[in-house]
Amino acid sequence: MIAIVPDLLQKRASGEADTFRVIGTQFNGEVTFNGVSIVLEQARRAGQELPDSVVETLRQAVHLAQARQFDAAIPLLESVADAAPVPALLNNVGAAYLATGDRERAEEYFEQALARSPEERSAHINLSQLTRSRTELSSGRLRSPSPATSTSTLMRSSSQIPGVSAELIEFSRFERTITVKVRFINSGEENQKLNPAYSWDDSYLLNEATANQFMWTARSNGTVTVPAGGNVEFWTKYTLPEGEKPQYLTLVFRHGILFEHIEVP
Repeated sequence: MIAIVPDLLQKRASGEADTFRVIGTQFNGEVTFNGVSIVLEQARRAGQELPDSVVETLRQAVHLAQARQFDAAIPLLESVADAAPVPALLNNVGAAYLATGDRERAEEYFEQALARSPEERSAHINLSQLTRSRTELSSGRLRSPSPATSTSTLMRSSSQIPGVSAELIEFSRFERTITVKVRFINSGEENQKLNPAYSWDDSYLLNEATANQFMWTARSNGTVTVPAGGNVEFWTKYTLPEGEKPQYLTLVFRHGILFEHIEVP
C-alpha cells in the first residue's frame, strides 16, 4: 500500500495538487487534469491576474472533475478558459470532454493547448490516450461505451410512496469516496415529492459485515419532485473512513428505499 502524506491529501482535497488522473465515465481509461496551482501559475506568467470569483469557479470545476462529475465541470471549465485560455486549462476542458466520450471536442482543446505550448505534458498524455482508444476502436479491440452504460439499471427497489420506485444506476468508487446515483420513477398520475437523504439517521451506507454506517457527505439537492409518469435522478456521496474496506454495502434512503448486497468496486 502506498502511503500518502497529509500535505498531499490536503492539496488534492483543495484541488491544488499539480496533476491528477481520473477514470472517465464514457471513456475506457484515465484522463489527466492539471490542478489549480498549475493553471494559476501559467496565468500569472502570461500576465493574467484572475479575479477571486474566477479562481473559485476554477476550484469548483476541479472538485467536480475529481468527483467524476464531468458534465457539471465542463461549463465551469469553459467559462474560466474564456478568461484565461492557458494551456493547462485548455487541457482540462479537453480532458473533461474525453472523460464523457466526446473525442472530437476533446481533441480540439488538446490541439489548442499544444498550439499555445508544445511542451504541455498533460495534453500530450491525453492526446496519446485518445489516439490509443481510437486505434483500439477501429481494430475492434475496444467497445465504445454507449450513453446507456453509466445509466443502466444495477438494482431496483420499491418505496413506501404509492407508484414510486427507485433504480440504482451508478455505484462507483474513487479512492475513499463512493458516488451513488439513483433514478426515482413515478408511475402514478400525480406528482410526488421526495426527500430521500433528509438526515443522517435515515439515509446511509451500511457495511454488511460490521454493521458500520457511513453518512452522506454531499448530495445533489434536498427535496425532489418526481412528475407523474416521469423520473428524476438523484446523487449522493459518501466518504469511507481510513482503513475501512467493506466488501458489500447496503444503501438506505428514506421512504423505505433499500438496495442490498452491493459489491464495492
